[in-house]
Order: sequence, then structure tokens, then C-alpha cells
Amino acid sequence: MKGRIAVLLDGSIGTDARVQRTTDTLSSIFDHVDLFYFSKLEQEGLNFSDNVTLKNLYGLNYKKSWFTVNFRINKLYPEFEEELSSDLKYDAIWCNDYVTLSYGIALKKRNPNIKLIYDSHEIYIETFNQFFPSKGWTGLFWKLILILYLKPVHTFNEKKYLKIVDFFITVNNSLSDYFDTNYGRKAIVVRNVPTKRKLYTSNILKVSCNLNLEDKIVLYQGNMNDGRGLEELLQSLKYLPKNYHLVLIGDGPLKMELISCSKKKDYKERIHFLNEVAYEELHNYTLSADVGVLILKPVNVSKRLASANKIFEYMAAGIPVVATDLPENRRVIVESQCGVLIDDPKPKTIADGILSVEEKHGLNGFNRFLDTYNWEKELVIIKEILK
Repeated sequence: MKGRIAVLLDGSIGTDARVQRTTDTLSSIFDHVDLFYFSKLEQEGLNFSDNVTLKNLYGLNYKKSWFTVNFRINKLYPEFEEELSSDLKYDAIWCNDYVTLSYGIALKKRNPNIKLIYDSHEIYIETFNQFFPSKGWTGLFWKLILILYLKPVHTFNEKKYLKIVDFFITVNNSLSDYFDTNYGRKAIVVRNVPTKRKLYTSNILKVSCNLNLEDKIVLYQGNMNDGRGLEELLQSLKYLPKNYHLVLIGDGPLKMELISCSKKKDYKERIHFLNEVAYEELHNYTLSADVGVLILKPVNVSKRLASANKIFEYMAAGIPVVATDLPENRRVIVESQCGVLIDDPKPKTIADGILSVEEKHGLNGFNRFLDTYNWEKELVIIKEILK
């Protein structure tokens, strides 16, 4: 399919590996790709094809009312509306998640011939509870707002939008089934998996954290926010041998609290925090760990049905995985025999899981990654949709 496509993203492209891979794939299908995103960094240091134009909208400084920020989430980015009303003529528009979809809908209404693709990385509306206080009278207020306004209004909007969308995509079978049951439309599954890569020896984490060669590294990489069992992960170290170190790579609202908490531990010298790493460099860090952990808590239905993105990254690095027993985690780990599932994300349970992984789990995961869980398999689906 030739022509021009717009890709909409409500955050930074530098750390969004799925949108990076999607953009690369689209650049091989369309004559030109315009990628709209928001980043504080002027340059993300990415190398796309020459036919990809990056359009960072962060500096436009639109004023947004308190009501819009908290209630009109589908109208949160008027920057998209202005940019898409330019003289450029698009043949297709790719919307990542619910917050960008209304702008694709508006463009589709102006030109019904445009192909509208909606890539729902999660059940966005079911994640609202993560953004508001959960305790006390303030928590009760927002819980009522969620039940009485936010969820019903935005669920209605999303169902309405889906009737206009040409191609509906999501990241796993559990989410596709959810949308089929609750929205009356089954999504095409395009998994969020890495591109094929090789195994090699890396000691970058041991060098960065000043560790000995015989030390073992337990790795968490990703956002540091609620629902990821990070407090329990810190506490699990007290049940592990003294040569086990925990390394956390990333940023997020909980990071400073976790750093403060770690300083109070008797084993604080075994906890290491590293800043967010650009995705193209992350594999080198993952390779140097001994085990990767993903302790998601089912704080909402979106988290319960979440795709095992980090598990795929650990598999691509050939390291064993310890993860909570959620549907998509179970699907991948049992099928691939690449690690251990834990029922209860308590510190002792996490530690027991870490101690029970075997070296063969890492090799099993890497082989399954090469055979099945790689982007080269998924891009075929995108090309088939848009041919």
C-alpha cells in the first residue's frame, strides 16, 4: 500500500519499542510515515528510514483545563487535531491507544477513504484507577467518579469509535477475547515482541554496579509504578543468598520512594537503581542478568490480562523468568518452559521462585523467541492487513 500514513503516540517514542517497530514496518509499506509524539527531548536518538518524519509536539504548550485532564481523556491532545488539519493528505492513520483515537476518527469523518487502524496496547479505560488516589476520602471520591462517569462515558465512546475503525489490533489473545465479549468486536492480535537478535556475553550490569563476577543479578526493567510488586521484590532479597543483587532499570512515580525504602534495608548495598535506558541499548543490559522478574499484580482487568512484554525481552536475552501467574504470563512460560510462575507475590514466594529457576529455562526461552515470539512473525500480519 503506497501513500502517506500518520502515526499518533501520546508519549515518548524513545522508550516505546512497540511503536518503534510498528513505524519501521509501516515505512516499508508506505511512501511516507509521519510520527507524531510528545517528548521533553528534542532528539530521541533513533534511526528510522529516510521516509519517516518525526514530529515532536511537546513544545506546543497547549493549556488544558483540570476538567479536560481528569475527565475528557479522549480530548486530551488538541495538538494532534491542529497538526492533522494541515494541508497534508493522508491515506491512513495509526492510533496507539484510546487517548489518540478520537483524532483519527475526526480525520476519518472528513475523509471516509482514509484507512483507520486502532492499536489498543491495553484496556486503557480499565487502567484509570492507577492514576487516582486510592485511600481515604479522596480515594472514595475518585472511586465514585470512576464508577459513575469515567468508565461508562469512555466505554461508550470507545464502542462508538470502534464502529468507524477499519482495522482493530491488540497485543494478545486475552485482550482480543475481552474486546469481543465486552465491545462486540474481536481484535487482530499483533504481539509486542522484540526483533530477532543474537546472544553474546555482557557484563555491563556488573561493571555499572561494581559487582564481582560470582555475584548473581536479579533484574527488573520497566516502569516503576503501582501494581508491579516492586516493594515486595525489594524485600525478597532478605531471603536470598548474599551474593544475589537486585538491579532495577527505569523510571516512574515510585522510583524515589523505592530508593528511600531501600536505604533503610540491612541489605541496601545489594539493591541498585539505574536510570531508564534507550530501548536499542537495553538488550545489552538484559543479557548481563541471571534472572528477570515480572511481578504484575491484577489491580484491574487490564493488568490481569496484560501481555508479557518484559518476559519476551528476557527470553530474547536467554535468561530465566520469574513471573506472577496471570493468563498471558502462564500462556508463554508454560508453553516455552522458560521460567517459574508464582501464585502469590510475597517476598518469600518471589525469592523461592528466583532460587528455583534453572539454566535450561533461559535457553528454552531463547529458542522459543527465535521460533515464535519475534517481530519478524508479527510484521507479516501488519503487511497482510494493509496490503
